[in-house]
Amino acid sequence: MSKSFHVFHSPLEIAGQMGTLVGGLRKCGHMAVGYNMFINYLKYSNHIINTYMENIQESYELIKSGYNIIHFHFGTTLDKELNDLPRYAAEGKKLVMHHWGNDVRLAGLAKKYSPFLTDPCNPWPDTVMVQRLRKMSKYIPTAIIQDYELYPYVKHYYKNVFVLPLAFPVKEVAPAYPLRSNGVPMVVHAPTQPTFKGTAAIEAALQALWSQGYTFSYYRIERMSHQQALQMYRQADIVIDQILVGSYGVLSVEAMAMGKPVVCYVRENLKKTFPGWLPIVSANPGTLQSALIPLLRDAAKRHSVGIMSRKYAEAVHDVSKVIPKLVDIYKVVETT
Repeated sequence: MSKSFHVFHSPLEIAGQMGTLVGGLRKCGHMAVGYNMFINYLKYSNHIINTYMENIQESYELIKSGYNIIHFHFGTTLDKELNDLPRYAAEGKKLVMHHWGNDVRLAGLAKKYSPFLTDPCNPWPDTVMVQRLRKMSKYIPTAIIQDYELYPYVKHYYKNVFVLPLAFPVKEVAPAYPLRSNGVPMVVHAPTQPTFKGTAAIEAALQALWSQGYTFSYYRIERMSHQQALQMYRQADIVIDQILVGSYGVLSVEAMAMGKPVVCYVRENLKKTFPGWLPIVSANPGTLQSALIPLLRDAAKRHSVGIMSRKYAEAVHDVSKVIPKLVDIYKVVETT
């Protein structure tokens, strides 16, 4: 194996991604640790330590000599005002910031890029977010984003911006393709942030389809642990992710890994930026009903799209495909 990297991940676990990356790095012979202060009902726990910020700060002090790269997540460091950044530079640490969406998606710009999105669910006002981006990029030269939807929000701040696909242990999950014999498909939607995902428009479209005589069941997955939610996804025939922002999220990846057809809004100008042929059925609030009808009518189509979804997830999102890309990013981080 080539050079081994020693990486300290913190402080926010976003949709299981920190733990997946930490576990993938360890499997490839790198030394990685993940500390998470964002503890909620989803109960992500794989390969991370769930604790409080004070404990993360103390742990960092105890083990910092063993880690030369700090991989921050969600526009946050170990100090809520980012005042610890000069110290890491003084310690000789190499820093990278992994942005996940709402931590950089300025509401003012989102109106231009994602006109369907009326509530970006930002943790800070635009003015504060810009201040934070300027402060972070002064000390952190490299940023990671999950796809090009976020690129306009970060491109003016960082020296290096890398796109790293969302990661999931696809090959560890057995597919559960929709049955060709099922005449009453099960539709699943899992909104962690309903106003961001477009839940009201999704459920209005489903209600309209029911009134038109289409037969299907619908489950809205909420307030479940991640493991419980995954079990529900396995039973689904159709998974609806998000229909406002114009790109797909972790739910889409998890569903594709299980071999499910996914409905999610993917902006036309972004489709060519994804590798290969993206099997997601794209739909926004105005086109959702018409996009769902072929899937509701045709069990064979659900099955075939599910097969394509699984192949895409294996090729693009399996952790074994993502970690080598992350290691290449670390090579740049270490020399920047």
